[in-house]
Amino acid sequence: MKSKFEGAAPPEDTEQKFEALSGKEKLDIVLKLFGTEKAREAFLETCREYAELRNASNADALGENYVPRQKRSYSPPRRANLHNRIMETLKQLSLQKLDPLSEKVLFEMASRETTGKIIKEWALANEHEDDEEDEAVRRRNDMSGPAYYHSLGKEH
Repeated sequence: MKSKFEGAAPPEDTEQKFEALSGKEKLDIVLKLFGTEKAREAFLETCREYAELRNASNADALGENYVPRQKRSYSPPRRANLHNRIMETLKQLSLQKLDPLSEKVLFEMASRETTGKIIKEWALANEHEDDEEDEAVRRRNDMSGPAYYHSLGKEH
């Protein structure tokens, strides 16, 4: 008789892995569930736009339909529409056959608030990666070719 968990991680192992995941890693797991690169990119673009609108409305008292967070009971219409699209996509992804870890991530992301936090964490992590890439390009442009290769520990 085959075990229910044959070929999958045991439940306690899945739980440990899940607890160790950052928001960025959780969203990366979700991104692996998309069938095509085009669908994945469309979802990422929606997440980027949502994160930008979320940051803009929190930081700018003159932003679209700004209401202090303590008094807010709704999201501005454009941001709410994006969040609805994200939640609908997550719901559709959850209908496919999933490994236990992906299933647990999507179950957690069924909460609109949790999804918003995960997207915000993912956007911040990607922003820092972009900053590091920009710094490397800037450093490269400030050096001559031989100096750059020498800084990498290479001989010319």
